[in-house]
This record gives sequence, structure tokens and C-alpha cells, in this order.
Amino acid sequence: MIGISGGLLRRLKASGDFEVNHCPRTKPGFHELDIEAFIQKLKSLAPPVNPADLSSPKYVGFAIVARGRYGSVEAKASIVRAMLSRELPVVGNVDGTVAGLLVSYEGFRRLAHDERARANEGTSTIAEAARQLECNTRSVRRLVELEWLRASQTSRTFRVTEESIAEFKKRYVSLLSIARTTNSASWALQKICKRCNLPMLVAMQPRKKSSQAFIRAEQRQELLCLRSGRSHVAIG
Repeated sequence: MIGISGGLLRRLKASGDFEVNHCPRTKPGFHELDIEAFIQKLKSLAPPVNPADLSSPKYVGFAIVARGRYGSVEAKASIVRAMLSRELPVVGNVDGTVAGLLVSYEGFRRLAHDERARANEGTSTIAEAARQLECNTRSVRRLVELEWLRASQTSRTFRVTEESIAEFKKRYVSLLSIARTTNSASWALQKICKRCNLPMLVAMQPRKKSSQAFIRAEQRQELLCLRSGRSHVAIG
């Protein structure tokens, strides 16, 4: 009827951009009269006379704004708000419906870019987190599942908060990073940890035989001593 997801409408309802006049604001769902009023509100944004060439690639349709895969629901809500405030002006309407509303492609792209930058602030991609923690991306996903790392969901994947990466690095170090600096193998270091009862945090992969492990940062030197065959005892 309107071409907007329920999640997007709920965001617009919470911000007051979707006005509720026919049912309590705390009641879930939407009244059809409120939806119709919102449709008319959107359609009224179009100028009375359309530009000559609405098929130009300079314009993008409301369907992309409301349902495109360019960002989160909140990003879409921000761009719809920009349309309502005329920060992103509606330039025309190809068929008289909400879906037919057109906005400037350049203006839309700029706002979408700004919203992505705002949403990504203070976060890292899975690959970036893996590089920082010196492990593979599967381990990062598993650490998020185990809640050792915190992440925010985007339209296509999730991003790991930089704060949780920093906290994790203070507490743990990957065996892979130790293996790289000692010219050894992480699986061999895991064997030493098991044999000497050195606690490990293992990012076990479901249905995967191999897994990557971490030890507490303060136990790194102890592991190096065990690997070299020396007891971790100070000699006076």
C-alpha cells in the first residue's frame, strides 16, 4: 500500500514523523487512516509541475529510498525525514503514487554516505577486527556469538565495536600472533597449552575441525618459557 517496511514506519512513528491520530501511540501496529494521512503527506512533497525528463539517471525513486540495501532502517528513516523537511527535495512524481516520488540521486547518495559514516563510527568490519586480533574472520564471528566481542548489525552484516576489540586485546592474545613471532605453529602452541594446563579461550567453529585459540595476555611469557623447555621460575 505504501512501500515502507513495518520497521521503518515504527522508527518514523517513534520520532513523530508518522503521526498517530486514530489509535494509542503505545498500541502496536498502524491504523489505516494514519497510513493514508502519511501517504498524502508524502505525495504533497512533489511539485505541481514535473521536470521534463523524469527518466534521467539524475533521479532515484522512493522505492530505493525506503527499501534499498544501502543502509540500516535508521539510515532510511533519516533520509525519509530529510525528504519531509525538504532537505532532500522531491523533484517530481512519475505516476502519482508514493513509489513514484523522485529525489536527486546526488543528494540521496550524499545523505546515504553520511548515514553510513555515522553508523560506522567507532566500529570495524569483520576483516578489520580479524587483523587487529590476529585471527581469522570466522573466529571474530564466533567471538561475537559468544559475546566476547560486541557488534552492531547493519543491513548486510555486522560491525564490531572498537571499544570491545580494545578490551579484548588487553585481556587476550591469539596463539596465531605468538606463532608468527616465534616461527612456530598455532596448533603446536595449543598442544603445549593443553599439556601444561594453560587455560585457553577457544573460538570453536561449529562443524569445523580446526579452531583458533587465545590465552590471557599476562600468560604469553609463560607459554614462551614452556615452548623453550624452561620453567617459568626466576633464578636468583
